[in-house]
Amino acid sequence: MRLVRSAGFMKVGTFNSAEDFLNRVVLEGDCLLILDILLPEKSGIELQQHIRRSGLSVPVVFISAQEHQLESARKQCPEALAFLLKPFEEGELLKVVRLVSQN
Repeated sequence: MRLVRSAGFMKVGTFNSAEDFLNRVVLEGDCLLILDILLPEKSGIELQQHIRRSGLSVPVVFISAQEHQLESARKQCPEALAFLLKPFEEGELLKVVRLVSQN
């Protein structure tokens, strides 16, 4: 969270599941979602698709420890900003977060 705040995002939150996120968050203003593909109940891919079906356009970065999961995300969500394989360097994520915060 400190890393994301350092790029200008002051409202930062973590959630235990996609359902937890959907029940607690109203997406407004500048947003960026950093989604692990393996979330409980609903995957990060399913969460991103749900948000898109709701008519919202929110920048997304997918993360996973499994390359094949990232490949699946690339095919299903090609508009995502980045697909990062864990463990990744903080600089990789920070570069994407800064791009969003500057736009």
